[in-house]
Amino acid sequence: MKNKSRKGISLKWRVFAGFAGFALIMLLILWLLQTFFLDAIYRRIKISQINSAAAALEQNIDGDLRSVMNSAAENSGLCVHIYDAYGRPVISAGTRPFCPVQKLGASGFAQLVELASQNNGSYFAEFASQRRRDDISEPEGYLLVRLTDSVQGQRVIAIDTTVTPLDSTVSTVQFTLIITTVLTLAAAAVIAIALARQISGPIERINASARSLPDGKFSFNAGQGTYPEINELADTLNNAAVEISRTDDLKRELFANVSHDLRTPLTMITGYAEVMRDIPGENSPENLQVIIDEANRLTRLVNDMLDLSRLQSITTFEPVKCSLTALIEEILRRYNKLRETNGYTVEFVHDGEVFVMADELRLSQVIYNLVNNAIDFTGEDKRVTVIQSENDGWVRVEVKDSGEGIPEDKLPYIWDRYYKVDKEHKRSRVGTGLGLSIVKEALTIHGARYGVISGKGGSTFWFEIKKA
Repeated sequence: MKNKSRKGISLKWRVFAGFAGFALIMLLILWLLQTFFLDAIYRRIKISQINSAAAALEQNIDGDLRSVMNSAAENSGLCVHIYDAYGRPVISAGTRPFCPVQKLGASGFAQLVELASQNNGSYFAEFASQRRRDDISEPEGYLLVRLTDSVQGQRVIAIDTTVTPLDSTVSTVQFTLIITTVLTLAAAAVIAIALARQISGPIERINASARSLPDGKFSFNAGQGTYPEINELADTLNNAAVEISRTDDLKRELFANVSHDLRTPLTMITGYAEVMRDIPGENSPENLQVIIDEANRLTRLVNDMLDLSRLQSITTFEPVKCSLTALIEEILRRYNKLRETNGYTVEFVHDGEVFVMADELRLSQVIYNLVNNAIDFTGEDKRVTVIQSENDGWVRVEVKDSGEGIPEDKLPYIWDRYYKVDKEHKRSRVGTGLGLSIVKEALTIHGARYGVISGKGGSTFWFEIKKA
């Protein structure tokens, strides 16, 4: 039963929503900073300017005070005064008509000095806006008084600044923000739609092409996108489509081969059985042997397919200690009849007995398939050589034939399921193309290394497995 496709917001609209949401959040932050928090930020900056100027004056109290004070007055709009311990002015900069310190009398100045002394040498005050008798308003502001020592004695640093009302400024900023918001949202919408299409377009094409794969349409054309990740995805699916197409072709060839290979022995079995039934005297050992041989061919075809399916379903197995040398010798004894009747030479070369940790049945399938493969494709001398050697804790088994070899361009595919290179050889053989795939699966389960070396002098299939 097929799963219903899950509906949801498409990638294109998710990208659009994300980009638009980001733009809205940034605009909201801008509105908050430029309107609701503008006055608080402005006041915080003014206080920071006063403190910074006071710290600079303290550091240069015996140095070039004039340049420091002028810089604070010009850059920050501060009113800066230096007094001695008796309230007499020493130096001033940035004075204005409404400087609070200038309006203080001796008692008022002495009171500020006393407050600073009680507060670790520093006193900060905020003064509100006041309306004078001549109907002129004195602005709101801040005042800082700080006591410090110099070579001439104690000095009093007095710094004040006015705080300008921001109502008109806020109105101007709000009007500007409205225009900015409209333009920003319009630009964000255009960019978000373009970006969403640019990202989702190639993915939608890839998805449309991928949906056609189960229908057998392997001419996959995902196209290319702007981003490397999308291009990599397209290349991966293109390669997958090629591999699926090749596997599908190999399966069709397998079914054709299996149909042919099954039909031939079945026809022989049926034909000889009918002859033995209908014609007196034909019930001979020779005819019976033909039936037995053809039945064995059928068994081999079925076993190959069952073995591969069984190996692919194995997730874990429990190896046991077994003699690889004895296993090879036992398998090669099965070919004694082949040696006697057809003149084959199957030679086993080794230096001594070697033990490995393995699944004995699976390992015997490996050796049996490799030897069968060598016998099928060996040369006119009908010689097959099996060599066992040891190297650095590994056992290497090589199975050599003296046939025509495998074309170099076919070597990468010989381990694939269903693949056969019969067309490249003069002698045709019965098989499913599963033998080497069975070898590959079994060796992979054992964590073994394997490969093939092939040339005009024949092919050498080898594998290496760790010693016990």
